[in-house]
Amino acid sequence: MCSSVCVRDTPAFVSNENTVRAGGEAGDSGGHAPATTSGGGGGSATASMTPATSTVGGPTTAPGTVPSGPGGSALVNDNMGVSVHHLQNSLLPRCQKRFAQRASNGELKSQDGKALEVHEGTIWHMVKYHIKPVTSRSHESYVNYLATLQHMKYDESDDANDNPINHVGRAHFMLSYSWSYRVTDVVSALVDWCERRQLDPKRTYVWICSLCVNQHALQSDEPAHSLAATFQGRVDTISTILPLMIPWTAPESLTRLWCLFEYHVAVSKKKRVDVLFTPDDAKALASVLQSDGTSEPSISRAVNAAGFETGVAARDTDAAFIRKYITDNGGAQMLNAVVRGKLNKAFLNF
Repeated sequence: MCSSVCVRDTPAFVSNENTVRAGGEAGDSGGHAPATTSGGGGGSATASMTPATSTVGGPTTAPGTVPSGPGGSALVNDNMGVSVHHLQNSLLPRCQKRFAQRASNGELKSQDGKALEVHEGTIWHMVKYHIKPVTSRSHESYVNYLATLQHMKYDESDDANDNPINHVGRAHFMLSYSWSYRVTDVVSALVDWCERRQLDPKRTYVWICSLCVNQHALQSDEPAHSLAATFQGRVDTISTILPLMIPWTAPESLTRLWCLFEYHVAVSKKKRVDVLFTPDDAKALASVLQSDGTSEPSISRAVNAAGFETGVAARDTDAAFIRKYITDNGGAQMLNAVVRGKLNKAFLNF
């Protein structure tokens, strides 16, 4: 997921905001939502929806349409994911419109308060300025929200009866990323990956914490063990974890404990690991691979940044939980070897 479903990726500049990111660390790019406190509906009611049955590139039944409703649990994980087609043709253009509005008012800012251009808007900005507003009435996850729009236009190129399975379906992939990543980079990396893997963007559904977790129900004090259990359950239902490496020479996510935890759990469960890069980074890596054969030194430098003993988390309680996990599962040295070995192969085979 982004580093999964937790409060792990919250940039420092949002620490006083009322928003909690699913699975992120403050300022971390460990594939999770920025840690902020959720503004609405923190009830115990469980969101439900009939999952779609699908296979990438194959027939898919229409997703169920049972909305979660106000107060739904943020950590309810059904099998729904958002298609890469939707990310590219609907979500990204809408986010850019929102960012343009905020930028014109001087509200689109970086962690240090610097004014940002529209293309620099991050996942955190996306959640705050687009995801939470469009789901504010139903207080549900974005993916559930999409599944209820059976007769709505998803993007400008669609007609009013566009097939919903072009946008929502059963997820076979889970993105591990950081909320500090730019929306444009995340989307372009997934589009480029589909092209390289010859996958149909309309039938390639990805579980992304910021879109598939109810952002209105997440709490900043969510127990680490609950977040970890949610993530582990999610890993069971997907076939492949997709670590997004930005920049490829020194991926931020490899310094985030929640991301490292995700990678190790995925490897332990024998899940495939397929690394993602922005198009520019993919070209740069391909050039390096061609220039020195295996590019082992360059890749090793990048992968060796992964370190459980030096990784960071936004909350002390999260760090303590993951460090106990490290101790209980063979220690940092062994876990580092497992994660680094798998990532090294993934880099070479990207």
